[in-house]
Amino acid sequence: MGGAGASEKVAMDAAEQLLAVEEIKRLKVRYFRCMDTKDWGGLASVFAADAVMDMSEEAGAAPGDLSHITRGAAAIAAMAQAGMEGVQTVHHGHMPEIEILSPTTAQGVWAMEDRLRWESGPVRSLHGYGHYHDTYEKGDEGWRIASTSLTRVRVDVEMNQMVWSSVIDRSCARARSRRRSRTSRRTREGAPGARGRVPLHR
Repeated sequence: MGGAGASEKVAMDAAEQLLAVEEIKRLKVRYFRCMDTKDWGGLASVFAADAVMDMSEEAGAAPGDLSHITRGAAAIAAMAQAGMEGVQTVHHGHMPEIEILSPTTAQGVWAMEDRLRWESGPVRSLHGYGHYHDTYEKGDEGWRIASTSLTRVRVDVEMNQMVWSSVIDRSCARARSRRRSRTSRRTREGAPGARGRVPLHR
């Protein structure tokens, strides 16, 4: 029972496990720093070559929609770069719960908080809270993130007032146009001889 993984876990003493936890913490810290400084090469380096990032819940994807799952360190960094274009970001990770499963595997949950601010567009800023769910693996170059996903517990969004004012103005203009159209149609229908109707007098 338990196989090789169980034997490997028993082979690690407390000091080795504490060292592994500290190395994984430093790995995740680099993830946050590289994301916010837009160091995309550095961001790719914290992931295993075949890592998986699943942002399905973050994106509100329907069950079975795999379009928000990204595979491979380089693809994950490219996806992050495309999504963070023109966005100022601040990511913090807190209270890690890291479990060492063996000398080369681990898993963890991080409470997180992020603030994003857009230079333009309908959304001005986002302030979010949630949890990262990670797995880690250790290879020749040390610990790397093997998989990660993000779940949210709260998101506060501030919309761009100027954009919304523009949307409201356009909506009001369309409403006025529809009213003028209806008034014009009623006027034509009420004209003498229009569709055989007699003009209405008030």
